[in-house]
Amino acid sequence: MAAVSPGKTAYAGPPVVQVGGFYPPHLGGLENVMRSIAEGVAASSDVEVITSDCGAAGVPRREQVGRLRIRRLRGVEVAHTPLAPGFLPRILAISRRHVVHLHMGHALLPEIVLLAAAVRRFPYVAHFHIDADRSGRMGILLPLYKALLLRPAIQRAACVIALSDRVAADMAREYAIPLERVLVMSNGVAPEFFAARPDPTPEPPQAADRPLRLLFVGRLTRQKNVPRLLEALGSVNAPVELVVVGDGEDREALEAQVTQLGLGNARLVGPKTGEELARWHRWADVFVLSSDIEGGLPLVVLEAMAGGLPIIATDVAGVSDTFGDAGILAAPNARSLATAIDRMAADPDLRAKASARNRERAESFSWTRRITVLLDLYRQVHPDHPDQLDVAALRQLRKDA
Repeated sequence: MAAVSPGKTAYAGPPVVQVGGFYPPHLGGLENVMRSIAEGVAASSDVEVITSDCGAAGVPRREQVGRLRIRRLRGVEVAHTPLAPGFLPRILAISRRHVVHLHMGHALLPEIVLLAAAVRRFPYVAHFHIDADRSGRMGILLPLYKALLLRPAIQRAACVIALSDRVAADMAREYAIPLERVLVMSNGVAPEFFAARPDPTPEPPQAADRPLRLLFVGRLTRQKNVPRLLEALGSVNAPVELVVVGDGEDREALEAQVTQLGLGNARLVGPKTGEELARWHRWADVFVLSSDIEGGLPLVVLEAMAGGLPIIATDVAGVSDTFGDAGILAAPNARSLATAIDRMAADPDLRAKASARNRERAESFSWTRRITVLLDLYRQVHPDHPDQLDVAALRQLRKDA
């Protein structure tokens, strides 16, 4: 970090506005990351969250908890996109004294923040959670959208946050931004997941008459490709059982697939949070991820690692570059996933070693360290900071992250 020179007054730090399409109780990893950052930063700075009320039925549209203020604007969710007419006027009301932290994972908000920043002259940080691929009939328009709208929004940001080195390199290439302006910072893990399996000694292998317990947690959407996992389950030779935690537009189709394939060893238990979710982590022997793409090592994987679970994951962009030796990477097809499950089931030593490694590695994913880095970043990008963000300062932030 840039040191305060003799004779200069230390800069206390600006108020922060977190902008994202969805916020808990809306389900999703991005939402949980946004909440963790907002609550962590609010311990030392004023924070306002601007989001939609999608997926937040029964929750107040305005909340104030200490220095954290949450505004949920009336909206509807269409094709994973929050449509809220109040976003534009509310973001246009943000003043130059704030720093905006934009969580990028949905269309429209990056463009609104880009426009408002040009008018109001506030700095913003672009937190890049995932790069969408073409899907559906409108997917043909995605390259045009990225070139004409998304690219300027990313290029205009004072700093871009990427979840891994590979994602950073891909972004620099596709959106024409210098790597020197990208901060690589993975997601963090909430404290309750470190407590999910309090005994540091790995559990003994399951009894011979008990199936290996597999756990999936996530949004039931096309990106997560749970149908692939269910198809793989039908080909697994070892005795296993699977619990799927989550909700989404694919849930009915997945329930139908379970019935069609006759998978009596698979259950969809709906969305779970907090202690309920932690109990499922304690129940499980192995965590399984079947995604087609991720923006970096997914938050659900980090949470499973914190609880000491070995991981089976598909070898896809955003996972393979940060997975390490957390368990087994499988090619993104049902046969390879089934082979990985059988291998994990047959090798209790592999499970025990992966469990111990994951628990140890997860200690470095505490949000405390990341919040400190973000607070320094906000100070660096603010126009009133005596020493503006430079390559050396950002290089130090990368080391700290």
